[in-house]
Amino acid sequence: MTNLAPSFDVSSELDRNEIHFTAKGLWDEQSLEAFREAMRMEMKPIVKRGEKMRFLADLRGFVPQERTVSAAIENLIDESHKFGNERTALVADSVLTIMQHRRLNKETNLQVFDNKVDAVTWLRT
Repeated sequence: MTNLAPSFDVSSELDRNEIHFTAKGLWDEQSLEAFREAMRMEMKPIVKRGEKMRFLADLRGFVPQERTVSAAIENLIDESHKFGNERTALVADSVLTIMQHRRLNKETNLQVFDNKVDAVTWLRT
């Protein structure tokens, strides 16, 4: 059975202008707000330099979200474009999560992968 406890980790590779994150479980608005703040902190140095950035999203274990959370995620994705998101590599293991994120990332140069190695290779080409 899938663990539905919400969790995330956000890091950056500033020399590559990359933001890497993992997200798991079923989120509520409080989880999403904590994630949003962590993302902003990691993005801040890249945004200050005025450079484009790339995202590696590892959503293995992230389940399809409820509508309110899904809408808030879409707003966060839109915000990332304002700050220079040029491409996103998505690693996922759920067809429903992939479908939801393709819909939410309609303006994103998004590619989906089943492993991190291929995702990072594409992200850096």
